[in-house]
Amino acid sequence: WTDKSGNLWLFGGDGWELAGGSPQDTLNAPMNDLWVCVMIFGDYCEWQLQGGYDPTVVNTVPPTTVGAQIIANAQHEGQGGSYVLPGNGTVGIPTARLGAATWTDTTGNLWLFGGSDGGNYLNDLWKFNASALFADFTATAGQWTWQSGSATFGVDQNGIYPPSANPYPGARTNAVSWTDASGNFWLFGGFGKDGAGTLGFLNDLWEYTGGTWTFITGSSLANQVGIYGTPGVASGTNAPGGRQEAVGWADAAGNLWLFGGEGEDGNNPPTANGILDDLWVYNITAKQWTFVMGDTKANQTGIYEAQTVVGPVNTTGAASTCGLTVGLTVGSNVICSPVMTTGAFPGSRWGASGWTDAGGNLWLYGGWGLDSTGTNGNGALNDLWVYTPNSTAGQPGTWTWIKGSNTGAANGVYGDELRPYKTYEIWTPGGRSNATHWVDGNGQLWLFGGVGYDSTSTTGNGYLNDMWRYLPYKN
Repeated sequence: WTDKSGNLWLFGGDGWELAGGSPQDTLNAPMNDLWVCVMIFGDYCEWQLQGGYDPTVVNTVPPTTVGAQIIANAQHEGQGGSYVLPGNGTVGIPTARLGAATWTDTTGNLWLFGGSDGGNYLNDLWKFNASALFADFTATAGQWTWQSGSATFGVDQNGIYPPSANPYPGARTNAVSWTDASGNFWLFGGFGKDGAGTLGFLNDLWEYTGGTWTFITGSSLANQVGIYGTPGVASGTNAPGGRQEAVGWADAAGNLWLFGGEGEDGNNPPTANGILDDLWVYNITAKQWTFVMGDTKANQTGIYEAQTVVGPVNTTGAASTCGLTVGLTVGSNVICSPVMTTGAFPGSRWGASGWTDAGGNLWLYGGWGLDSTGTNGNGALNDLWVYTPNSTAGQPGTWTWIKGSNTGAANGVYGDELRPYKTYEIWTPGGRSNATHWVDGNGQLWLFGGVGYDSTSTTGNGYLNDMWRYLPYKN
C-alpha cells in the first residue's frame, strides 16, 4: 500500500524471516510481518518494522507485549492469526499469507483480503488503521481489525452468490484488485473456491463499499473460458476467462483495466497451462466488459520493435532525439516520453507489476512469460512497457517498449546505489515475477523483491529483497 503521507507499506508474502528467530529457519514460507518504508526525501525511503521501535518491546518467548509480538512475527514464518471481532478492545493479527489483495481507503487506512497460508485459501477481510499512526510508527498507534470473512475454521470457503443472501467472495489467492475514483474496492478472479466448492481459476467481479460485498458479473463457477465478443465493442455477455496473477489498472474515469495472467483463454476446451496477453476494460457505469486488444489464445510471443531513449541533455539521449516535445528534466537528465510504435505488444505473462501514471498511461513490468523468442525458458522477464489508451473508449491504444531485455532470464544491472542524478544509466532490475510495487505522491514507481534474477544468478528462482525506483516521463 501507499498511505496518505506517501510512505510505502509491505505485509507478509512468501519469503524469508528476519534474522534472530530461534531456531533459525532456512526455508521460505508465508509471513505476516508489517513493514513501512518511510519517505525521507522524494527519492529515498527508510525501511522500518512497524512497531519495532516501540518502547514497550520485550523480546520474550512467548511475546508479552504488542511490540514483542511484532518482532516475533518478523522472526518466524507461518504464523497463525488472531481473529478478534471489532469492538472488544483486543488487537487482532492476520495469519501469515501470500497472494492477498490490498487497497488503501480515502482516509489512509490499509485493507487486506484473502490469499493463501501455503496450504489453504483465505477470504478474511482486515483493516489496519494507518491513519491513526504517529510519526514514530509505534506499535500501539496502528492496529489490525478483522472486518469479516472466515477465521480459524473457515479456510477454503465457497463463494456465496445471488440469489443467496449476503453474497461474499470465496477463498482465493492472486486475485486482481482496483480502487475506483470514488474509493470503492473491486476484486476480480484469482485461484480459489467457486460457489460449488470447486477449486480453480475464477472470473467473478465483486465490489466492496460501505462494509458490503456486491457480486457484479462473471460466473459463480470456476474455470470459465473467455467470451471475447467483437474487439472494441462493449457487451453484457463479454467476460474474461478465469485467471490468476493478472495485472490491473484503474484509469482517471474509474474504468478497470485487466491484462494477462494465468488461466483460461477463448478456446473450448481452454489451452492447458495457458499464459494470457489479452487486454480488457470494464466500464463500471455501463457494467460491461470490452475486449480491447491482444489474442484470444494463450501463450503468445512478445513483439518488441524500437525502444525509447533516455539520457542526459548533453548527449544523444537529449529530448530532441527521443521523439517528444516535452520531457521531464531531473538535474541534468531528461526522462523521455515514449517513441510511439505501431505493432509492439508484450508477450503473455503472469505475476507482472502494473501502475497508472498521472497522464493516464498504463505501465507494465516483468512477470513470468514469453519473450521475443516465443519461449519462456526460465520465464522471468524484466521488460518495461507503457500502454497509451485510445481517446475512443474501448478501441486499441498503443503499447511501447521502454526498457529491459526482449529475452527472458536477464540479470539485474545495479550500478551505484542512491545516486539519483545518474538515473539515465542503464540500470535495471533483473527478470522477476511477483514483485511488490507502489506509486508515491510524485508518480514514481517503487519496486521491491519478487522471484527471479539478481546480478549473477542463472536459475531465476531466487527470492529477492532489492528496492528500485523508476521515474517515468511526464506528458
